[in-house]
Amino acid sequence: LAYSEDSKERATLLIGRASMRSRSYRLREAADDLETAKGLAQQLGDDALLSSAALQLATVLDWETDYDASAREAELGARLVGRASRPGLIAQAEVARGRSAWR
Repeated sequence: LAYSEDSKERATLLIGRASMRSRSYRLREAADDLETAKGLAQQLGDDALLSSAALQLATVLDWETDYDASAREAELGARLVGRASRPGLIAQAEVARGRSAWR
């Protein structure tokens, strides 16, 4: 992904790649992509992108059985959902919170 000079595009691509990596159970690589995407989203001040990365990272961390870190990411993502204008994130946030409560 080094070819993308646009930070928002790069963050979006990293989130997509992380999604595919997590489905292949390449969890550490997926988490690394999501951490990088979160950093880019923070630099951009893009709450929707940051929320999306945090919520996906919460899932990856849950699958790695790092439940405390997963809960922190779920809460971060859920807090940002209110400021983001993407309704699909609300459902992701509720699922992440529910998963954390169940653990």
